[in-house]
Amino acid sequence: MAHTSFVLLRRVAAQQLNIEHRKNQLTQNAILAYRGVARKPAYQNLLYALCMHTPSPDGLDSDRASIIGAGLPVFWVALLTALGYFFAAYVVVNYALTPEGIAIVWPPNGVLLAALLLRPQREWVWYLAAIIPAELIADYPHFTVLQALAFALINAGEALLAALLLRGRRGPPFTLSSLRDTMRFGLWAVGLASMAAAVLGAWVHVSISTGPTTYWTFWQIWWFGDALGLLLVTPFIIGWVVRKSRLLPINSPQRILEAIALVVATCAMGLIVYGGFIDRSHVPVSAILTLPLPIWAGVRFGLRGAASITMLITAFAIAEATRGDSLFRVFNELTVAILLQEYVATLAFSSLVLATLLRELRERSATLEQRVNERTRELIETNARLETLATTDALTGLFNRGYFMRRAVKTFAQSNRHQSNMSVVMLDVDHFKHINDTWGHDFGDTVLQRIANTCKQALREADIAARYGGEEFVLMLPDTPASDAEITAERIRRAIADLQLTCNGEIIPVSASLGVAERMPEDVDIRALLIRADTALYIAKKSGRNRVVCAEGVVNSEITSQV
Repeated sequence: MAHTSFVLLRRVAAQQLNIEHRKNQLTQNAILAYRGVARKPAYQNLLYALCMHTPSPDGLDSDRASIIGAGLPVFWVALLTALGYFFAAYVVVNYALTPEGIAIVWPPNGVLLAALLLRPQREWVWYLAAIIPAELIADYPHFTVLQALAFALINAGEALLAALLLRGRRGPPFTLSSLRDTMRFGLWAVGLASMAAAVLGAWVHVSISTGPTTYWTFWQIWWFGDALGLLLVTPFIIGWVVRKSRLLPINSPQRILEAIALVVATCAMGLIVYGGFIDRSHVPVSAILTLPLPIWAGVRFGLRGAASITMLITAFAIAEATRGDSLFRVFNELTVAILLQEYVATLAFSSLVLATLLRELRERSATLEQRVNERTRELIETNARLETLATTDALTGLFNRGYFMRRAVKTFAQSNRHQSNMSVVMLDVDHFKHINDTWGHDFGDTVLQRIANTCKQALREADIAARYGGEEFVLMLPDTPASDAEITAERIRRAIADLQLTCNGEIIPVSASLGVAERMPEDVDIRALLIRADTALYIAKKSGRNRVVCAEGVVNSEITSQV
């Protein structure tokens, strides 16, 4: 019968010499560590990587897992472990043995190992102790107390060895969250731990057996049976107890219907292949027909789906074997049991690898997509900041001259094409040099900022205000005739004159002169319009400042008077 740190970072001193000293130390240590690893043979590096529990580079670790019942007291978890162990052992001993008395799978050890992998290490002693009375009760009356006690100790040692190899004495819960974890589980738990337990278990069987079965036969059956129990039961429990981040909707009606269809298809295929309803001498039936089902479950439902469907298929296969019938009946009874164990192990491990691989790929894809979205958002924000820096005057918050000229060229071309009105206003702060010289440049900057805010408040959303250079501003008013632009300019002039600007407790009067010009049919480009607005501004300055002058009718007369 088969039985079963992170190192705390030191605080770096503030002095530069200490920082440099520690950098040099870290560099030297890294070089020594690299040389030490490089000198090791390749197989030692491989074993070290498999033994050590380290988070994956993408953070796909058990820290992301939420374990159902993690807050349960140790008493209740120990009780559940004992009941699960007893139930699994009782079912196998009483209902799942072949006619030759061979147990193809021994699932109780999988229950114990799941508890050790998911619960804190300080509670392990309680779970190990809880399975001893469960083993004694399940083995009665087939074995004596000493024999059952020996089996219990061997099974407990097997689960403890597997848990130590997978988690260590202080490692986090082991949740089969990656392909690497699955390979480690197959190597240490299914391979080494069950094989080591088989050495002692086979010796116990040989000491109580009266048949011709050899030690190595018992050893092989024990190893395969325990390995299958760990491979089937432990992933099944972990899959249903551990709640990972779900990338696919679980509770949607479509998913529920798909799950029902999968279970029905598995039961139907199990009855066809293992139910004995088909005469295999006339209709060829192969166990390979069940292979797509755990693949379907692993792809669509992850670890819990693959483990559940594999266990269901295994139940059909074992039920057939207990009836004395099997797909491998052409061989002797022992060979049939071993071939069935090998088939179930291949099916279970391949579906487990597929499920964990797909989950890891999905989580990597989700992580990558999240990072791409974050980087995209950062790039959009950065581009927006760069565009603001490239188009905005840093002092006033208005557009700069370069951006204004680009927009003005487009607006002028559109106005010329549609023969619509367009006006430009040039604004210059009166006596600004005197303000800077008398009250300082900081106060001069404040004056420019207040005037810029005044211009923005007086304009429409379609209008554009820009700092043209120094204390000079320019306003572009699309779809605006000269008369309306002159009204807007006069409103701005009055608002500037009404500003209450103080420096050192003294109110400083501020004014501005403005020149207005409207696009004319003879204007070749935007520069011609700007020149006429600037000429009107010059006339306003010359006429006494603090006024608005419209270029139409005034510029020509001014030029004539100069001639």
